[in-house]
Amino acid sequence: MSKINKIMLIISVVITSIFFASYIVPRVVDGNSTVSLHSLGKMYKSEKDLVRSSDVIIIGTILNVDNEYCEELSSSGSEPLMKISEISSVEIHKSLKGDLSKGDIIKVKEPLGYKINENEFYEKEIVRSNAKDRFIIFLVKDTDETLYHPISVIQGKIKLDVNKVKIDKNKFPMFKDCESIEDIERKIK
Repeated sequence: MSKINKIMLIISVVITSIFFASYIVPRVVDGNSTVSLHSLGKMYKSEKDLVRSSDVIIIGTILNVDNEYCEELSSSGSEPLMKISEISSVEIHKSLKGDLSKGDIIKVKEPLGYKINENEFYEKEIVRSNAKDRFIIFLVKDTDETLYHPISVIQGKIKLDVNKVKIDKNKFPMFKDCESIEDIERKIK
């Protein structure tokens, strides 16, 4: 192997290691150490794309959150790949798009991460739901029509605080100038 090839190989290994390490962040859940991953989820460039891709857009409050559960995605080899999710009950205060009405209660299933060989990997970008949290949520209908899913792990919901929005301008650049729920509603319609 030539000297240049050796140098290129070393540089490749170092860059790959840095990239891999930067996407894994240790996290403790219920006293157990887990790993949190940076999400590579879908990012929409404009509010038009976000709205067009959503079946339903609501303003709602989380009533309760079920415990995390795992579902098998595949079982190639000895250990299956499991998807970690949670289902929340959400009361709708206002429908911005779709066929839902004020007062309806829906189930929202959110991915949290993956489990492989008893190792859990959680999506770093997910805004976890807690009872009484209020959100604007961009949703798609599940195939069985009883569940909804956030359109993206990154851009699926915007947390609300009283009548103000808590916008991460890196996640929602299309709403960077919005300071209130009404500002976002105007941009969505």
